[in-house]
Amino acid sequence: MIQAKLFTPLNKREKPLQTSIESWHGYTILRLSGNIDHLKDSISLKSNLISLIDDKHHRIALHLKELNYIDSAAINVLLYVKETLQKTGGNFFLVEPNQYVLDVLGVLGLTSLFSIVAKQEELPK
Repeated sequence: MIQAKLFTPLNKREKPLQTSIESWHGYTILRLSGNIDHLKDSISLKSNLISLIDDKHHRIALHLKELNYIDSAAINVLLYVKETLQKTGGNFFLVEPNQYVLDVLGVLGLTSLFSIVAKQEELPK
């Protein structure tokens, strides 16, 4: 019997979501670490991203290397923000997603819907 390791969080300990924002070559980079495993985290993430869009930040990238867990509500936020930015002519990238995040997106059939770069330096200038 083969056991899948899919959907196994990188860190099983409770680790709250932490965010930081930086500017880099015309992009607003939002670094996420910890777990997005409560509805309040997804609501907060969506609110932060919509505020950035409202403030005319139209090149947004989420850095996901340190994200340990992402739930379906957060995936929905990513899809919403991607669609919102596309409507305004903006760009939305996922930067350096770890294998767990890639596995989740892959199982859901969403990998091809996102622009994904392996390193921040690979973002289009």
